[in-house]
Amino acid sequence: MKSNLRFENKFEYDMRIRVEILNSIVVNFNHTKYLYQIPTTNLNSHWGLTRYNFFYVLNIELDKLFNENSKNQKFSFFNLFKKLENNNCEFGIEKSLIDSYRIKLEEKLKPFQYVDDKGLKKSLITKYRNEIFSHTDGLFSIGPKNNDFFIKVDELIETGFYIINDLSKIVLNKQPYTFHNSIEINNFYVPSIIK
Repeated sequence: MKSNLRFENKFEYDMRIRVEILNSIVVNFNHTKYLYQIPTTNLNSHWGLTRYNFFYVLNIELDKLFNENSKNQKFSFFNLFKKLENNNCEFGIEKSLIDSYRIKLEEKLKPFQYVDDKGLKKSLITKYRNEIFSHTDGLFSIGPKNNDFFIKVDELIETGFYIINDLSKIVLNKQPYTFHNSIEINNFYVPSIIK
């Protein structure tokens, strides 16, 4: 029983970290979505740089949780699925349930996939994070090209909270986490300087 308690504490800690990352995603998502709805003619202005920075952090946080291929992203859902599969008897979670989470998440990530020049399937989120933000400065014009990006990120966030809540109910017998609500432009404070 002692090892089970230790496992539950570790599991709860790992889930809380994922929730903190998701909450950071929500904050940066809402601000990015709002700021990209405002026409900006000068991308090097205060508001142009601000929206770029929110978009920058949003993609870093998204990559932490939704990167399918990185062993470095300790809190990636895909690393969680591997851990659950490897410790099935400790977790008491059926492989079919883990597979259903993986399939659901992979489906939500399809709109973020593209094929690179070498014909390899890549993630747009990881591309933004690694190739653009980590290795190049001054690309303030980088960002979502249309509202589809925000719709798909919103679906990723909901899926992330769903997985965390569902697993927490199964393993910990509680559901301590909530779902987010998007900030809409009509109920978000707009400073008069940018109206």
